[in-house]
Amino acid sequence: MMVTTDESYAQTLRERAELLVPRVDVDLDAVVPRARRRRGRTRAAAGAVAVSALVAATWGVGSVLAAGPTHVVAPADASTPAPAATSGSAGPVTAPGVPGDVPGEAVVADDGSVSGVPGDPWDGDAPYWYTVTEYVGTDGQVRRSESWKSRERPGLLMSDRDVATATAIGPVVVLGRFVLDGQVHDVLTDPRALPVDPVALERVLRNGTEPDRRAGTDDDKAMSMARDALLEGGLLPRDLRTAFWDAAVLLPGAEVVPGESRGRAAEVLTYRAQAPEGASYRLVRDPVTGLLLEDGSLGSPGGVVVDQGPAGPPPVEPTLAMAGCTSWATC
Repeated sequence: MMVTTDESYAQTLRERAELLVPRVDVDLDAVVPRARRRRGRTRAAAGAVAVSALVAATWGVGSVLAAGPTHVVAPADASTPAPAATSGSAGPVTAPGVPGDVPGEAVVADDGSVSGVPGDPWDGDAPYWYTVTEYVGTDGQVRRSESWKSRERPGLLMSDRDVATATAIGPVVVLGRFVLDGQVHDVLTDPRALPVDPVALERVLRNGTEPDRRAGTDDDKAMSMARDALLEGGLLPRDLRTAFWDAAVLLPGAEVVPGESRGRAAEVLTYRAQAPEGASYRLVRDPVTGLLLEDGSLGSPGGVVVDQGPAGPPPVEPTLAMAGCTSWATC
């Protein structure tokens, strides 16, 4: 099945939004052009979480949503609880009815700083993971997106080097929905809770599939989950992003061959959907770093990462007004 650029684009937006907002029927003909319009610098508070999710999916290499209401699991070796909330802190970001003392739970303060879970995985003092991605639009024009993301502080998304398009995002601490040891964790924030053994991680991906979320077979949905994680590879420890790639390779319909990306040596993973409504992917990674170099659909051009790595602050400071949020803990 060949998926057009617009269909892939809309599916990505829909899958990301489903993490934080109720499932709704989407008119794809309306979503794509609307999502591509330039965002203003402010938004109404109503519906802000959904808007932030769509924007993050649009202009990042691919964004796992920033911290929202969460129920997480402690890593197996955790022995101390997350720090208690202090004055000026939003406290543990916890779903109603869920205890707030779960070890390994993200605590997002009023200033956007995060504690309680591991921070950014790269060495050095650089505050952000910077990514530049180029896309070829349906009109043949090359468009450029830039992102400054962090697990420890709010970040920024910007398109075509235009500061007027800048949109703030919350700390990228949410990993997604997973089922671990039979327990459902709707919004997992601690990467140490996930296994780095590919076979075990593939099982976790399959266990996390749901009938009413994502499209296609369980294999198709597991591949979609792995892709979401790989799109945020710079924010994951190297062993975990390698495990997500290797787990994806284990899925029926996946194949890996040597390749290249703009002259760079690479590994190319193709995945053919097992159901007509599922998505087929073409992912390209750097075999040395494990970072994605390209993300697209079979038969359709995707984004090409032209630069990525630790970096200094963005050109403008992220603010809640830019994000359209009332709190970084829910942005």
